[in-house]
Amino acid sequence: LELCIGVRPQTLANTRLAIGIDVNCMTIEHFSGDVLVVTEVHGLARKIACCFATGVVLSHLLPGEQLYRPDLPFKLMFESFGVNMGLLKERVLLRDAVLVGAGGIANGFAWGLEELDVYGQLDLVDPKAVSPGNLNRCLLFTDRDVGENKAVALAQNMRCPNLLISPFAGEF
Repeated sequence: LELCIGVRPQTLANTRLAIGIDVNCMTIEHFSGDVLVVTEVHGLARKIACCFATGVVLSHLLPGEQLYRPDLPFKLMFESFGVNMGLLKERVLLRDAVLVGAGGIANGFAWGLEELDVYGQLDLVDPKAVSPGNLNRCLLFTDRDVGENKAVALAQNMRCPNLLISPFAGEF
């Protein structure tokens, strides 16, 4: 498989998929000879598009009839999330906010949160330690975090400069 994002194919792979992205949507289709447009979009929209693109590509690569394989072309309309893309540029205040659990879902939340102008305070709570098995689904954990408390590791690895992140290594 060759995945072309804003460029022409570089190999003779049997399957060539093209991805295009703009402020309204992301499109994945079989490469037809035309390069799909890739424009600058908000970082959160880009990360959402990456997650969906990964799922679509994997569903077309992996064998098995149990997998849902969306038809191509696949279009992800950002407005379908119910978010006004213009609001993503606004400042977001977190106050009295607690994120219980610092595993896979919390890592995805934190990864997306990094794209917003967020300020205030976020408390993270998790009694467990990072294990090697967490690394395949926890985007902000690395090998050096194995054995560390999840809340502490996530707080250290989040990139939200205007947010006070307070980890708590215990039960909520």
